[in-house]
Order: sequence, then C-alpha cells, then structure tokens
Amino acid sequence: MNKTNNKNSYGTYGIILTVIVLLTALAVNLLFSLVPDSIKRIDISTEKLTEVSDAAKKHLSENLDSNIHMYLVAESGMEDRSVNEFLKNLSKANSKIKFSTLDPTVKRSFIEKLIGESPDEIADNTIIIHGQKYGTVKVILPETLYIYEAFIINTESESFESYGEFSYGEFVSLYSSMSDYFESGYAYYETKFGGETTLISSIEYVITDSKDMPKVYFTTMHGETAATEALADLLELSNLPADWITLSSKLPDDAGAVVMNVPITDITDSEAEILEDYLNGGGKLVLTTSHIRIASLEKLSALLEKYGLSAETNELHESNSAYFYPGYTHFILPATDMLSQLCGVENHYFLTSSAHAVKTDSSLDDVRYTTLLQTTTGAYYEKNEEGEKSESAQYAIAVSASKKNAGEIIWFGAPNILTDEDNTITGGGNYSYISALLAVLCEKESASFASKLLEEDILTITSGQASFWAVILIAVIPSVFVICGIVKVRKRRLGIA
Repeated sequence: MNKTNNKNSYGTYGIILTVIVLLTALAVNLLFSLVPDSIKRIDISTEKLTEVSDAAKKHLSENLDSNIHMYLVAESGMEDRSVNEFLKNLSKANSKIKFSTLDPTVKRSFIEKLIGESPDEIADNTIIIHGQKYGTVKVILPETLYIYEAFIINTESESFESYGEFSYGEFVSLYSSMSDYFESGYAYYETKFGGETTLISSIEYVITDSKDMPKVYFTTMHGETAATEALADLLELSNLPADWITLSSKLPDDAGAVVMNVPITDITDSEAEILEDYLNGGGKLVLTTSHIRIASLEKLSALLEKYGLSAETNELHESNSAYFYPGYTHFILPATDMLSQLCGVENHYFLTSSAHAVKTDSSLDDVRYTTLLQTTTGAYYEKNEEGEKSESAQYAIAVSASKKNAGEIIWFGAPNILTDEDNTITGGGNYSYISALLAVLCEKESASFASKLLEEDILTITSGQASFWAVILIAVIPSVFVICGIVKVRKRRLGIA
C-alpha cells in the first residue's frame, strides 16, 4: 500500500515539475521576445557586415540636413537578412532616417506612385530612397550593393595578386572575357559588401537640390565614342549624372564638365565659339583624341592652341618593359603620380593604348600646365611606314592647361581610355581615375567607405598544430574526466566524503 502511494506521489511530483519547467520556458521566451533586436541579433561576423562604420555615422551627422525614408522592396519572408539589418542600423545612426519594408503584393499602388513604374519591373530587395525636402527618389538595384575583387596568379612568384575591384556590370564583362582563367584556377574573386558607399551616396543625391547638382555632358554629332554603361554607373555613384549634348547653343549652367571623346569630324565655327565662351566662364573641357584624326580637326586644334596645346600626330611606343602591356609596346602604362595626386586614386594602372604626344607652349604667361601622364625617357614613335624610329625621349600623354580667370582643358592623347577593353586590362583603373577626375573638376566630393568581405576568414593551422590539438581534444581531456570519475567512485566505495 505504501509503495502505491509513493508511486502516485512521484507521478504527481513529476507532472508538477514538468508543468513548472514548461511555464518557465514560456516565460523566458516571452521575456526574450521583448528584448530589442540590437541585443538579440549581435553581428559576430569578422567584417561586421550589418554594422554602420563610425566614419559613415560621422559623415551623416555632418551632411544630412533633411528627413529621408528608405524602403526595402521584397515579398514578405524574401528580404535579404543582411541588407535588412544594415538598413535598420543605418536608420538608427541618424534620427532623420526612417526605414520600412514594402511588400509589392500589398503596397503595389504606393510603390508605383513612388517610383513611377510598376513593381513588376524591379527585383526583390531593391531599395528606394525618398528625400522629403525635394521629393527626389533614388532606386538602388540589389546587385549594386556589392563589388567584386579579382585576383590573378603571378606566374613568377606563383602567388595571387589583386587585379582590381569591379562593379557588378564591370565584373560580368571581365569574367566573360577571362572565363578560362577563372575556370582553370588561374584567377578567382571575392565578393564584398559595398552598400555603405552606395547608400550614403544615394542619400546625398536625394537631399541635394537638382539645381545644385552638376552634370557631365558628353558631346555628340562629331562621331564621338559613346560613354560606356560601366563608366556611367561610376559617375552616377559619385552623383554626377551623365548626359549627351549637342553644341548647337550655349552650354547649360549645370555643366560641371564637358567631355569630347575621340571626335572624328571637326567642330564648326559656331561650336568653337560656344566651347570658348564656356571655357571663358570657368568651364572644364576633357578631350580624348586619336593620332589618326587629330590633324584633320583644324577648328578644334585652333581652340586648343589658344591654351598653348598641340599634338604630335604619331603613335607612341614605350621601350621600358615595366611601362607597357606585355607584348604590345604601344599599350603604354604611364606612371600615374600626378594623376593620383589630383584624383586621390591609388594602386591602379592607367592604360593609354595607341597614344600620341600632347605638346605645350611655355611662352604663354597666362596658362599653367600640369603633366598628368607621361612616358619614360625611352619612348619613341615610328617616323615612317618602314618602321624607322625617332630618337628616344619623354612625351606627355595627358596635360592639364588652365588659364587665369578662365577655364581648364584636360587633353588625353589616347583614344581608348574610355573603352571597356582598356578598363578591364587595368583592373578598373581607367574608369576609377576618369570618374574621380570628373568629380574633382565638378567640385564634387564623393563619399567613400571601406567595403566588407562577405566570406569569413578561414582558420588555417599547421600539421603540427593539428596534431597537438587532436591529442588534447581526443586523449587528454577525456582522460582527465575518466580519471576524475575513477577517483570519485573509489572514494565512495571506501566511504570517503
């Protein structure tokens, strides 16, 4: 009878204990749900992907002067977790920033009114930034939040070296042209989160009055080479909208810089007057030319001569192997010291294929010259079809000529610097320099922050270290527990407390 009562008592105690444990677990879960996300979701990644850097917070505090709203457009449950968390943290970094998610199946009409197009036209995890002061909207595609750093094997040292950082569009082009290298293991790439720069640059865009935002105008109607999409994307990242323009009338007031990219036909007298008036008013002209065409551009050459600039109409070659692309002496890789100082870009090559020399007239007292790119003293050009070489000398390939109380002309005697082909060879160097140069000319400061590697660092240990930790984890630690257990059992049997 007593045994039955004891069993019933143990059963009752067990049920009560189970209920208490369940209620405690429910209470703990309820309390945990009330804990703020900032405490619950701690970013333990090496690069702190979802955190906002101190530099970005400081930049926002100094420059954000009006309210903005960020929207992440994605169907419920399809949000990119890292991007979502980063946007939340960005909104917490400044009280003027608001953030919310938009499900396109629920907020369809709101999204269409906001961006002026159907939500069906945008991908999941597209970001929309709306500035309340001017009603400006910026749409950020998800792939533009990432950059790709390519690494190519150095056959001499048999080690991988950085080939440059690329936007999504640039990297697609690079991969397609070098697919054999990537697939064979002679090249690889790392994906980095560059959203901090993209987002803060976009925030600056929506809080700026369009009247105060300079544009880069590319001239047309002279057979000029069109600006590539990759270059246009870089300019947009710097908040420098690019547009085409004819020289049929006075250049607009928002022309921060005018680019004439490899004209084939000459300008007219009226177009020359328009360009000269623009320069006299402090305008900035960036010119790229070919040695094949420059001699026929008489009116353009006459305008350049007013700034003491003229061209050598022969293709340059470089004799120093450290300054030309392997196997091609006319693919010159000039030193970029002066260009780097002007643009603030470092550790990139700049390719000037099929270049010609740009000459200056030192007798003009009112013009100041700066040589941005030049060959070594071993450069030469072929004097005739038989291949007779000129004497070795140093030639300027890119020159800045600025006139007192007037504007500035930057002349690149290189017709291919704004092509995807030359940009790819330099690992994105050409476009990086040109976009930074145009930003300087337009007096536009670009916000730039360090990108963050998505892949976690791999813990690498030597064979000896592996053996050491194997002995510790497999033999030593289990042995300690076994010995402690034997000692405990032995004490109990001997009646030792």
